[in-house]
Amino acid sequence: MSMGFQLKVYGYVTKAELKEYNGAPCCTFSQAATRGVPKERRDGTPIPCPTGWAESYNGKRWETTAWIRWTAWHGQAKRAYALLKNGGRARVTGVLNGESFVNEKGQSSLNPRVWTGRDGVGRASFEGIVDSIEVEGVPASERTGGNGGGVAMEPPPDIFGGDGGSDEQLPF
Repeated sequence: MSMGFQLKVYGYVTKAELKEYNGAPCCTFSQAATRGVPKERRDGTPIPCPTGWAESYNGKRWETTAWIRWTAWHGQAKRAYALLKNGGRARVTGVLNGESFVNEKGQSSLNPRVWTGRDGVGRASFEGIVDSIEVEGVPASERTGGNGGGVAMEPPPDIFGGDGGSDEQLPF
């Protein structure tokens, strides 16, 4: 089991990209996790749109979408690349990464990566390291990691030149 903030997300995925990093296969993809609330209460009274949310396509709900940028490594990267299709749905379990922040009281939190899109609009996204992926419509025997068979999770390579598998290198 990985250390850190465990995250399980079910949503649509974007096209997966397979690359190599320090000689290790690496698959990256984004996943949209949408949350919605009805526009009316059961008694018919309207619910105002929460700040930053928008109307759903069918006009019946208020929705917001969070994007998670996932990374899978080694054999799991190759399997994820083969299984994930742009617009397909998957349940991804992994460890949340982000920008560490420590306030003046010494309390730490994990914040999203903040960036500017091509359109000049500010954006934010969380990033995670994949533990397992269940792709909708794929038999359990073909899934990556977890109890569904497939390829076991291997530690990512150390970007600073180590072997990536030693707990002695962890900063905490």
